[in-house]
Amino acid sequence: MCIAILVRDSDRLFYGRDGPLQLHAYSDSTWASDPSDRRSIMGYCVFLGSSPIAWKSKKQAAVSRSCTEAELRALATTTLEIIWLWWLLADFLSLVMPLLYIYYELTKHIGVDASFIWSHCHQRNIDLQYVPSELQLADFFTKAQTREHHRLHLIKLNASDPPLSP
Repeated sequence: MCIAILVRDSDRLFYGRDGPLQLHAYSDSTWASDPSDRRSIMGYCVFLGSSPIAWKSKKQAAVSRSCTEAELRALATTTLEIIWLWWLLADFLSLVMPLLYIYYELTKHIGVDASFIWSHCHQRNIDLQYVPSELQLADFFTKAQTREHHRLHLIKLNASDPPLSP
């Protein structure tokens, strides 16, 4: 049995009943990507097993002064989403969820977001894991894609054409 959710007219997300009940997430941001106001765009996607269950792409409210600040703001937003989902699904899941991100050196003026993220790491609510840029699924939500990259990201997000009916 599978559950299919409409993404757009031609694509569907399929959720199979087999697979591990473990959350993992990808988080990313662009830095000063909007030339009109120099605000960054953040994005994340959260998976339950191999199926995406939450995703977001949003322009950040404030202008980030560095790419590190933009990334940490995105990580903090993703951490909030993971913690909310963890409370929602805690009876069914393992307690530590990988959060995949691209690491940048921390800077002094963004200590609040960094402290928030690290406190959840120390409480073992999340487990930060490095992912190379070419494997970062959250890029789909933050950056312009070529047609080929867009197609590959849709495959990785389990979005596909619906099966043809007989």
